Amino acid sequence: MSSTDDQNQPPRRFRTAFGVVTTRECLMTQLRQGELFVGPDGKTVYRVLTPCAKHPRGWLAVRNLSMTPAEAKRLKATPGAVEPGADPQEGVFTYRHPTTVHQIV
Repeated sequence: MSSTDDQNQPPRRFRTAFGVVTTRECLMTQLRQGELFVGPDGKTVYRVLTPCAKHPRGWLAVRNLSMTPAEAKRLKATPGAVEPGADPQEGVFTYRHPTTVHQIV
């Protein structure tokens, strides 16, 4: 994730759990529900659950699609790794805006 100065960069490719994906930079606030992007580690793929504009705090609610069911189960079984009743594959990005992300195209 970077500043808005990088928005007009050419497409980038990332090696993810889903193979190599092509991305374009866009503002995090422009992502819509269901869209996919590569996380800051350059490997994890996320699906937007709640866009920034619809979240009460302007956060981006996401689902980690790169985490396997076995990893999620292990985290749930690890004391303190996940809040009780929470889904370890779901979370939020709370970066200050403007922030760009690599949206999968």
